Amino acid sequence: MREIHKLGAVATLLCTVAVGAANAETTMSLTSGFPPGSIPERAHKELAGWMEENSDIRLNVSAMTLLTFPEASPGVGQGIADMAYFVTPYHKAEYSESNLAAEMSMLSTIGTPSNAPGLAMAGAFAEYVTLNCDDCQTQFKMQNNVYLGTGASSEYGLFCREPIAGPEDLAGKKIRVGAENYGRWAEHFGAVKVSVPGSEIYEAMSIGVVDCTALSTPELENWQLYDVTAQVTTAVPGGVYAGVSSNAMNRDLWQSLTDEERATMLRGAGIVSAGVAGGYFSDALTAEAKAEEKGVDVVPAPEALASETEAFAKADMATIAEQYTSIYGIENVEAKMETISALVEVWKERINGIDPKDNQAFADLLWDNVYSKLDPATYGMN
Repeated sequence: MREIHKLGAVATLLCTVAVGAANAETTMSLTSGFPPGSIPERAHKELAGWMEENSDIRLNVSAMTLLTFPEASPGVGQGIADMAYFVTPYHKAEYSESNLAAEMSMLSTIGTPSNAPGLAMAGAFAEYVTLNCDDCQTQFKMQNNVYLGTGASSEYGLFCREPIAGPEDLAGKKIRVGAENYGRWAEHFGAVKVSVPGSEIYEAMSIGVVDCTALSTPELENWQLYDVTAQVTTAVPGGVYAGVSSNAMNRDLWQSLTDEERATMLRGAGIVSAGVAGGYFSDALTAEAKAEEKGVDVVPAPEALASETEAFAKADMATIAEQYTSIYGIENVEAKMETISALVEVWKERINGIDPKDNQAFADLLWDNVYSKLDPATYGMN
């Protein structure tokens, strides 16, 4: 038995290479800050099962035990976990290049219709970061991480303690948001943006610290928000949450693998992205039905609110460009945004050609258009 990392007793147990008579078996830890049974954990377990069937790599999957969301990126970089699902907007400057794409997620639900905005955004995000954004890759390298994919949420809606009948009802409301663009959306309607970790949303809503939260509907189940939600308004603020790296890997470990093992990890990356994005799509349908069974009203956005939201999303692109230039110093931001916008449109068309509930079909799209184009001998190696 030989150690991959010298990380202390716990990490040594989690990440070892056991050499047998016939082959070597590599064991890695893969974690997320979501609770057990949540979509990301299910996607990670799906990857673990696929790895066991198709390689000598074994994954020890954990949820909400090893690293919190803010700890995940530095934790992987330091080798506390070998791989993790982490939320890049928790590290705004460190991942500003890929956060630019994440903040443009409202494009997924305006303009050309998409039958699954989350899948379209996940595909566009992966193609942008891996094949079109050297600056994104540099930032992941600086955190000692290797980007392996994104799994976006389903379309964002608004969960509120009281019914929302129109734009005027948002004025003065305290709205929990998880990204800057949603904060600006809230302020556009006279609401107050509030930052609360996902694990604290239930309590915050139950005691009135926040009046509403902008989330995808599967989070009703993930965080058990049915009891503190009176109404779910769908399609607003719209967009999806794509500011995640669904199974990033410690760079030192990545570089210690063989080309064959890295090729396997690249093939598996699409499985995680499909598991997360596809899981959110399917669970959104289930969560909305369950919410109604529990007495939560699930209503479409009023026309006035929907149309003003789309106008806001279009106008907000100029704000995004200005802020990412002035605050984060991103160069050529307009050209980068044009690339991202074009990729979102391309992936809308690709996704419209498959059944969004078919995770394998989405994983195949990701492989054909993204991961098969990466060279395991060079990707993440410089």
